[in-house]
Amino acid sequence: MIILGTIGVLLLVIILIISIPIVISLQAPATHFGIQWLFLTFRWYQEEETYCSEFKIFSKKLSFRKKEKQKKEKQAGKKQKSAKKPKKTPRKKGGFGLAFEYAYQSSLIEDLFSLSTRFFSRLTRSINIKKLICWIGLEDYYWQGVLTGFLWGIPTTKTLQIAGNFEEKNSLDMEVRISLWKIIFAIVALLFRVPYVRVYRLYRILK
Repeated sequence: MIILGTIGVLLLVIILIISIPIVISLQAPATHFGIQWLFLTFRWYQEEETYCSEFKIFSKKLSFRKKEKQKKEKQAGKKQKSAKKPKKTPRKKGGFGLAFEYAYQSSLIEDLFSLSTRFFSRLTRSINIKKLICWIGLEDYYWQGVLTGFLWGIPTTKTLQIAGNFEEKNSLDMEVRISLWKIIFAIVALLFRVPYVRVYRLYRILK
């Protein structure tokens, strides 16, 4: 009973952990990129000509700074040694054709295509855009007017605003939340539905 109770508590803890989403924030032109999950926080931002990165666990903080390095000109007269090209091994003829014929006849291509589309659709459902405020400014007023008219039809809310800017200024403020349990579910569902036997036979033909 104690073992079952311990396993149940661990399962509840795991479910609670994976139910907490990953929060990703991005801001421009004030370069700022941040990732936050549970008690872990990572920030990358720019101060003048210095790039700063910050990693935080609970209240402990680790910060790094790196200045932009200018590329030094190489001295004239130095010749780089040309790397020897590896010899190409002759490939067996007909291997790809037999593999394609097998994949077509066994409907492996159709099955893999349907599996991949389902997998990527599940991955897109795991992404939730909580905030997207974007102002786009172009130098050409003609194309700026065309873009503004096109963006005018997009409905706007407090958290969703995409519009043109005739002041030639661009800005972006975005916050995305990624659901871990949906990603894990998509991976597990893909692993359970892959036709391993037919994929292995295809691999053997190509080999």
